Amino acid sequence: MVIKKEYLTKEEQALLDQTPIKLDPWDALQ
Repeated sequence: MVIKKEYLTKEEQALLDQTPIKLDPWDALQ
């Protein structure tokens, strides 16, 4: 999974690191 972490805050990075995301959230927004 590719995450554009440069656009995420530290809090968002922490949530993504803790959450087992199966789909790329960027793909889901499109």
